Amino acid sequence: MGELACTCGSCELEPINTCRCDFAAEIRGEARKVLDGFDVTTDEGRRAATDAVKTSFVARYGPKVKRQSLDPNGHFAGFVVVALVAGAAVLIGRSLRRTGRKVDEDADAP
Repeated sequence: MGELACTCGSCELEPINTCRCDFAAEIRGEARKVLDGFDVTTDEGRRAATDAVKTSFVARYGPKVKRQSLDPNGHFAGFVVVALVAGAAVLIGRSLRRTGRKVDEDADAP
């Protein structure tokens, strides 16, 4: 999310992962929704998720939403870390929901 800029107009294109305005929070939520549709446990899944988020955001907010924040080695380290954390949160959430359903099903059984 460090590669995506807040485009609210008052934050000077600050990265959405550090911007504190409501618009940046909304954009972070949108990014998480896009990431939710991908398996970010693999390199291929992370690449696809990254491309999908960027494509979606550029189409919606214009090219200024993309920041050029490469680490010294030319990698998108910040975005990958955020994608991994978001992916792990999604997987944990799904696992907890499944566990909750199993417990509920067991409670309903005679």
